Amino acid sequence: MSDNYLLDAVDALTKPVRSKVIQDSPDAAMPGTSVATVELPSLLDQLDEAIRGTIGIGGSGSLANERNMLNNDALHRFVTISSMIKDWARAVKIPVKTGDLPGPMLRAWFIAFTAAGQPSLEAERFYSRQMNGWAAQISAMFDPPRTRDLPDACPVCEATEWWNPETGQKYPRPLVISFHDGPDLLDRGKGLCRACDTTFRIRELALAIETAAATLSKVD
Repeated sequence: MSDNYLLDAVDALTKPVRSKVIQDSPDAAMPGTSVATVELPSLLDQLDEAIRGTIGIGGSGSLANERNMLNNDALHRFVTISSMIKDWARAVKIPVKTGDLPGPMLRAWFIAFTAAGQPSLEAERFYSRQMNGWAAQISAMFDPPRTRDLPDACPVCEATEWWNPETGQKYPRPLVISFHDGPDLLDRGKGLCRACDTTFRIRELALAIETAAATLSKVD
């Protein structure tokens, strides 16, 4: 953990987000890919833009129903986060006005909070944990994981079907994995058996499926 992890948590919400994306070459005569750095508004600004309907899942070209779902969720989170930041600001005697945006207010709170004296370790952990939670929630809204179901039987319960309580019907392919594209896909991705609710790391699930298949082939 950084020595300035409280400031790091503030920066994660209020500074522009830079990420690397893989781009295909536009020149068919010179195929290949390159890595480009893309800069997006800060997470709190993205949340504000989502409320105004300027962005949605998958960007401005997303379906209307997807944008509406995102914007409703964004509004709830924006109100919740803004209310708590205003409470923090009032606690350090910062005047709060209607229409104040949470990003600038959060940075003003950080300056006043740290200027009042060395915060206790417990206080720093509380505030940084809260802000890191907000950052994770907002990031998940705009970068939802991809999902894919697998044709294999569950290596734990051996199910090949699963029951969906919402529809009251059975479906094939109980195994599903969720992941984000990138070099750490296998490390961060997760698997789930929808029949027995067992969760896996992707590497763990792949090994379990391979082991189960090898055991079955020996029996046959």
